[in-house]
Amino acid sequence: MNYGGLDVPSCPFCQHAERLTESDTWQCKKYNIRVTSTGDTFCGDLYHPKWPGMAQDFIRDNSIPKGMIYMWYETRFPRPSTALLPIAPIATYAEWSDSQRRLEFRAKARAWEDDFLEKHRKKDDGE
Repeated sequence: MNYGGLDVPSCPFCQHAERLTESDTWQCKKYNIRVTSTGDTFCGDLYHPKWPGMAQDFIRDNSIPKGMIYMWYETRFPRPSTALLPIAPIATYAEWSDSQRRLEFRAKARAWEDDFLEKHRKKDDGE
């Protein structure tokens, strides 16, 4: 995934990822799970020996715990913003179907947007 011209840490960069024939789907060799929407997805074990600082500094600086799936989310309204959404523990994510994963991501994104808009509404109202 690319935000503002910068690559963000995600599964395709990880040494544990193996590309599958399906579009935007990878196999995580570390957890033996199929990962969809991989350009938006990562966990706290993201690592690649060629780019060791790319993800590890980010994971450390943001206190990203191991064992959890995260997704990047971008919105352009009311202003461009990028969020890092915790989706589910890896074991739970592994049990979901692709459609369940999409539903969970949409629900997390919708909740984040609602919170984001509420904060900006209060800010604009002077609260």
